Amino acid sequence: MGTDAAALIYLAVARCGAEEPFRVLVSSTCVDTDGAARLALYQQTWARELTTMRV
Repeated sequence: MGTDAAALIYLAVARCGAEEPFRVLVSSTCVDTDGAARLALYQQTWARELTTMRV
């Protein structure tokens, strides 16, 4: 990656309607395009068994 891109990696907790909350690990990669950050790649995976996250 160059100086015009950044990757964010995070744990998200979300809810869909009245269902129980669920956890996912997410990565979002953004690129600077003409001075505006644009999402280039988004990926998520279930994190049901995850209790801690180490960086």
